[in-house]
Formats: sequence, structure tokens, C-alpha cells
Amino acid sequence: MERRCELCNALLKGTKGNHPSSCISKYTLVRTEYMCWLNHASVIKQYCAQSIGGLNIRGERKQQVIKLFKRIGEGDLEQVLNQFSSHERSEIIEFSVIELRRKIVSSLSQLSAPVRPKLVEIDIPTDITPEMASLLSEFKTLLTRRFEILIDKGHSRSPNYVYRSMIKPISFCQFLTQEGFVAWGQIGKTQLASYLDQKGTRLSNCLKRFIKYAETRKNPFKKAPQTKRKRGGSALIETPRPQIVSPNELTSFIKALKNTLPQEEYLFAWFVCKLGLTVKKTNDLTLADININESGRCVIKPAEVWVALPKEIEKTVVLLADMQNPLWRNLEPSVLIHFKLFAGVIESLNGYTSRVFQGKTKILRSSAIYAMMEMGHLDRVTLKKTIGVSMPTLAKLERLFSVDVHRKLDPEFIKLRNAHILGEKDES
Repeated sequence: MERRCELCNALLKGTKGNHPSSCISKYTLVRTEYMCWLNHASVIKQYCAQSIGGLNIRGERKQQVIKLFKRIGEGDLEQVLNQFSSHERSEIIEFSVIELRRKIVSSLSQLSAPVRPKLVEIDIPTDITPEMASLLSEFKTLLTRRFEILIDKGHSRSPNYVYRSMIKPISFCQFLTQEGFVAWGQIGKTQLASYLDQKGTRLSNCLKRFIKYAETRKNPFKKAPQTKRKRGGSALIETPRPQIVSPNELTSFIKALKNTLPQEEYLFAWFVCKLGLTVKKTNDLTLADININESGRCVIKPAEVWVALPKEIEKTVVLLADMQNPLWRNLEPSVLIHFKLFAGVIESLNGYTSRVFQGKTKILRSSAIYAMMEMGHLDRVTLKKTIGVSMPTLAKLERLFSVDVHRKLDPEFIKLRNAHILGEKDES
């Protein structure tokens, strides 16, 4: 099979009868090499061709990104970037090879041009009732407005924010339509339970917020004012205890990873299994979150404060940062924020977590936080500001301790009390 390249119009042929993907593929033969941008004297054109070859997106979005790279290769870099929208600049930074990304970010810092990711679109299905469709459309508008407000206030949100938040509500409305319900007034807890049972899932926060909005037509993100609880008898509900592995088991697991993974992949696992960061937070770390302090040590800021790292981990962090941009020590945070620490290291996040964490990511992260607490790091505010763990998560983990971790009592007194409770001490 043969086709023309979207960038240079060179003739590409699949060597095994396959559809030729790009000029950098080993299964693609460039029939007109003199036209190929990979062989061009302009390094910008070479970088554009390499970026196109590494694209892992499909459909209309891929075609749009290819057009952006073509405009960059054919024109003056700063002039073209100035003509791009803030969304287009974000797209070109995300999919560029590291060498081209450095040039783009450097030019953008001189232009003071804004960069803003574009929201991933999601369509309201046509196979649901008009009232359900209207409800979903209103909820989507609310999410979009919330996204814009958060970004304007300096918060970070994924371009998939609205898309991910709409998946469960859309699925729920399709289920209700198939069951014959046409209006929201007919919906109750029975229908919700049937849906969760059929899908084999739990009630997610996204669906919980949608239901709250559908019932009240009010902002589900706005916290209700706290009211004084009424005293009265109520049944005690035992909430599930968080799953963890012991600190010794966790240490053995981390050592096994160190012996089997490349140092860059091990660093990612260390942040999750030892420092207690979420996979998303680890993947989102940028060079703006790394610094060299007055003592010459590399420190990292996963949440609100700078954290010192073990020397062995520190070396790997500096190595990765140098790979992303050798000049990172002298650049402003507004520039560094465009360089992810693990860019090019973790190609498929889902594939990596499945292979390394084996479906136990949440357990391993909880175990890391529990191990910190067992070592005496019990202050909630300190843990929250250091690694970004939420207060509800800390409250759940505190239930694993046999005593109130916030009450300072003499350890010997605790031992005597426990022995008395267990009947291990002779009271005579």
C-alpha cells in the first residue's frame, strides 16, 4: 500500500503490505527520500516529522495536530506560534518531541503568549429522552463553566475533566431510557441500585453530583452550610477498613522493583509506594516542581512544601530533569511547567501501572502513607501539605491504629492498658 505524507507529500510505501503509518516507522519505505522532512536541512522540519511519527492519537484530532506541525515546519516559528490560539499552542507542546518542545517553549516565553489546553468534547447521545438530554446538557454546561473558573484562578485540571465527569451520568440516563423512564421525577433509589448492579460498579462522585444536580438544579460542588446535628439514637454503621500491606512487605516490594525496573521507571514507582503520591500526581510532575536548594540538594514540591529526597532518588530526578531540559536550573517556573518530568519515560500509564503495581495501586499508596504515620508522622496538616493526601484518606488510615493518634499518652501506659483489656496481665 502507498500514500502521500501529510507534511512533505513524499510517497510512502508499507514494506509488508500494510498501510504506511509514518516515515520513521521501520515498516515504511520512503519512495521519494529527497522530499522527506527527516532529511531536510531545517532541524525544525526534522523535529516536526519525528513528532508526527510518535503521535498516539487518532481521528480528527490527529489530522488537526498534523496541520499544526505542517504550519510550524513551513513558516517562521515565532510568527506561527503567535498566530496559533492558546489551545493550539497547548496541543503542539504536548505532542512535540523534546527538542522541538524546548524551542517552542523558549519562543512562547519571549512572546508572553498564553497556553491553555482545550477541553475534550463529549456529545450528548440521541438515544435518550428529551428531558434526560436537556438535563445532561445543563450539567455539561455547569462542568464547563467550573473548569473555566478553576483554570482562571490558577488551578490545574485535565482537558478530560468534563469528558470523564459526563461518562457515568450519560450511561445512567441511557439505562433509564432503556428501562422506559422518560422524566426525572420517576427516578428513585431503586433505579439507581438496579443500574449499579447491572454495571457491577459503585456509586462514583461524578454520578453522585449529577443526581444531586438533577434533584435540586443547584450547584452540586457548593458545600451546604453545616447545621447542628440532632441528638438521637442511630444505628452504628461499620465502614470498611482501608486495605494496606505491612511496612515490611511494602519495603520488600519496593526492593524487588528496584532490582527489576530501569531507574527511571523505579523512580515513578518510588513516588507512589514510598512517598505516597497518586499515580496522576506523579505523572503530572513538571520541572517547575523541582528545585535546587541553598545546600545544593535537589528538592521536590508535590503539594505545598518542598521535600528533600534521598541522594539515590535525587540523582535520578536530576538525570530526568536534564533530559527534559538541560537549562532547567536557570529557567522560570512559567517555562518549566511545560516540561513533564516523566515525558517519554512512561509511554502508557495504564500499561505501566498494570505491569508494575498489578492492580494494587491504591493499596500500595495507602500503605506508604500508613508507614509514614507509623514512623510518627501523624500531623494531618503536615501530611496534606507535604504529599497532598486528603483529610478523609488520613481519617480512614487513622482507624487502623489501636489508639487515638492525636492523643499523647505515655507508651508504657498504653501497653498496660492493652494488656489489661486482653486479659494478659494478672491483676492480683
